[in-house]
Amino acid sequence: MSLAHARSWKRAATTLSDDRLSSVARSAGTGSVEPPSRRPQPIMARTHKPGLWKYRSVEFVAYLSIVLAGCVLFEEEEVIYLNKAMEIHATQAEVKRRLGVPKDTQSLPNGETLWKYQVWTNTGGDLNGPGESYCDEYSLRFDRQAALREWTHHDC
Repeated sequence: MSLAHARSWKRAATTLSDDRLSSVARSAGTGSVEPPSRRPQPIMARTHKPGLWKYRSVEFVAYLSIVLAGCVLFEEEEVIYLNKAMEIHATQAEVKRRLGVPKDTQSLPNGETLWKYQVWTNTGGDLNGPGESYCDEYSLRFDRQAALREWTHHDC
Protein backbone atom coordinates (compact mmCIF):
# COMPACT_ATOMS: atom_id res chain seq x y z
CA MET A 1 0.00 0.00 0.00
CA SER A 2 1.50 3.34 -1.01
CA LEU A 3 1.87 6.23 1.40
CA ALA A 4 -0.68 8.38 -0.44
CA HIS A 5 -3.12 5.46 -0.47
CA ALA A 6 -2.60 4.91 3.27
CA ARG A 7 -3.24 8.59 4.03
CA SER A 8 -6.43 8.60 1.99
CA TRP A 9 -7.48 5.38 3.73
CA LYS A 10 -6.90 7.00 7.15
CA ARG A 11 -8.95 10.06 6.16
CA ALA A 12 -11.71 7.84 4.83
CA ALA A 13 -11.71 5.70 7.94
CA THR A 14 -12.13 8.64 10.27
CA THR A 15 -14.80 10.50 8.28
CA LEU A 16 -16.99 7.76 6.79
CA SER A 17 -19.48 5.58 8.53
CA ASP A 18 -19.04 1.78 8.73
CA ASP A 19 -21.28 0.99 5.77
CA ARG A 20 -19.53 3.47 3.50
CA LEU A 21 -16.16 2.22 4.83
CA SER A 22 -16.69 -1.23 3.34
CA SER A 23 -17.46 0.27 -0.08
CA VAL A 24 -14.29 2.39 0.08
CA ALA A 25 -12.28 -0.69 1.01
CA ARG A 26 -13.72 -2.69 -1.92
CA SER A 27 -12.93 0.11 -4.34
CA ALA A 28 -9.40 0.27 -3.01
CA GLY A 29 -9.01 -3.43 -3.74
CA THR A 30 -8.14 -4.60 -0.23
CA GLY A 31 -11.05 -7.03 0.00
CA SER A 32 -11.51 -6.87 3.77
CA VAL A 33 -12.04 -4.13 6.24
CA GLU A 34 -10.66 -3.97 9.75
CA PRO A 35 -11.79 -1.36 12.20
CA PRO A 36 -9.30 1.50 12.41
CA SER A 37 -8.24 0.53 15.96
CA ARG A 38 -7.20 -2.98 14.83
CA ARG A 39 -5.28 -1.85 11.80
CA PRO A 40 -1.57 -2.70 12.20
CA GLN A 41 0.50 0.32 12.97
CA PRO A 42 3.67 0.92 10.96
CA ILE A 43 6.75 -0.40 12.70
CA MET A 44 9.30 2.34 13.10
CA ALA A 45 12.60 1.38 14.61
CA ARG A 46 13.99 4.19 16.71
CA THR A 47 17.68 4.08 17.19
CA HIS A 48 17.79 6.92 19.71
CA LYS A 49 15.53 9.04 21.81
CA PRO A 50 14.82 12.58 20.66
CA GLY A 51 17.29 14.98 22.20
CA LEU A 52 19.73 12.24 23.23
CA TRP A 53 22.42 13.72 20.99
CA LYS A 54 22.53 16.70 23.32
CA TYR A 55 23.57 14.48 26.21
CA ARG A 56 26.05 12.56 24.06
CA SER A 57 27.72 15.75 22.89
CA VAL A 58 27.96 17.01 26.49
CA GLU A 59 29.54 13.71 27.53
CA PHE A 60 32.01 13.93 24.64
CA VAL A 61 33.02 17.51 25.47
CA ALA A 62 33.45 16.60 29.14
CA TYR A 63 35.61 13.59 28.24
CA LEU A 64 37.70 15.61 25.82
CA SER A 65 38.30 18.38 28.35
CA ILE A 66 39.41 15.84 30.97
CA VAL A 67 41.87 14.29 28.52
CA LEU A 68 43.29 17.66 27.50
CA ALA A 69 43.54 18.79 31.11
CA GLY A 70 45.44 15.59 31.88
CA CYS A 71 47.91 16.34 29.11
CA VAL A 72 48.56 19.82 30.52
CA LEU A 73 48.85 18.59 34.10
CA PHE A 74 51.49 16.01 33.22
CA GLU A 75 53.57 18.29 31.01
CA GLU A 76 57.09 18.57 32.33
CA GLU A 77 58.09 21.84 33.93
CA GLU A 78 61.03 22.22 31.53
CA VAL A 79 58.61 22.11 28.57
CA ILE A 80 56.36 24.73 30.15
CA TYR A 81 59.34 26.98 30.86
CA LEU A 82 60.91 26.57 27.41
CA ASN A 83 57.62 27.42 25.68
CA LYS A 84 57.42 30.67 27.68
CA ALA A 85 61.12 31.37 27.13
CA MET A 86 60.63 31.03 23.36
CA GLU A 87 57.84 33.60 23.42
CA ILE A 88 59.95 36.22 25.20
CA HIS A 89 63.27 35.23 23.51
CA ALA A 90 64.97 34.54 26.83
CA THR A 91 68.72 35.09 27.00
CA GLN A 92 71.35 32.47 27.77
CA ALA A 93 71.80 33.96 31.25
CA GLU A 94 68.06 33.63 32.01
CA VAL A 95 67.96 30.04 30.78
CA LYS A 96 71.10 29.12 32.75
CA ARG A 97 69.58 30.66 35.89
CA ARG A 98 66.43 28.54 35.46
CA LEU A 99 67.75 25.22 34.06
CA GLY A 100 71.33 25.29 35.34
CA VAL A 101 74.56 24.68 33.48
CA PRO A 102 74.04 22.75 30.22
CA LYS A 103 75.55 19.28 29.81
CA ASP A 104 77.05 20.21 26.44
CA THR A 105 77.59 23.42 24.46
CA GLN A 106 78.53 23.86 20.81
CA SER A 107 79.32 26.91 18.72
CA LEU A 108 77.77 26.59 15.27
CA PRO A 109 79.47 27.90 12.09
CA ASN A 110 76.83 30.64 11.61
CA GLY A 111 77.63 32.18 15.02
CA GLU A 112 74.73 30.56 16.88
CA THR A 113 75.11 28.43 20.01
CA LEU A 114 73.60 25.04 20.79
CA TRP A 115 73.06 23.93 24.38
CA LYS A 116 72.05 20.43 25.47
CA TYR A 117 70.43 19.48 28.76
CA GLN A 118 69.67 16.02 30.08
CA VAL A 119 67.00 15.67 32.74
CA TRP A 120 66.69 12.33 34.53
CA THR A 121 63.42 11.50 36.25
CA ASN A 122 62.69 8.61 38.58
CA THR A 123 59.05 7.48 38.81
CA GLY A 124 59.56 6.19 42.34
CA GLY A 125 59.04 2.70 43.60
CA ASP A 126 56.39 0.79 45.45
CA LEU A 127 55.99 -2.57 47.14
CA ASN A 128 56.36 -4.32 43.78
CA GLY A 129 59.86 -3.03 43.19
CA PRO A 130 61.90 0.01 42.29
CA GLY A 131 60.55 2.65 39.98
CA GLU A 132 61.74 3.38 36.49
CA SER A 133 64.12 6.12 35.43
CA TYR A 134 63.87 7.92 32.13
CA CYS A 135 65.84 10.68 30.49
CA ASP A 136 64.71 13.71 28.51
CA GLU A 137 67.18 15.62 26.37
CA TYR A 138 66.55 19.25 25.43
CA SER A 139 68.50 20.98 22.66
CA LEU A 140 68.36 24.78 22.73
CA ARG A 141 69.51 27.02 19.87
CA PHE A 142 70.52 30.60 20.65
CA ASP A 143 71.10 33.26 17.98
CA ARG A 144 74.14 35.59 17.79
CA GLN A 145 72.55 37.94 20.31
CA ALA A 146 72.25 35.02 22.81
CA ALA A 147 68.42 34.92 22.56
CA LEU A 148 66.61 31.56 22.57
CA ARG A 149 65.24 30.87 19.07
CA GLU A 150 64.44 27.15 19.01
CA TRP A 151 64.36 24.13 21.24
CA THR A 152 63.67 20.42 20.72
CA HIS A 153 62.94 17.50 23.01
CA HIS A 154 64.22 13.93 22.59
CA ASP A 155 64.40 10.85 24.73
CA CYS A 156 67.97 9.99 25.74
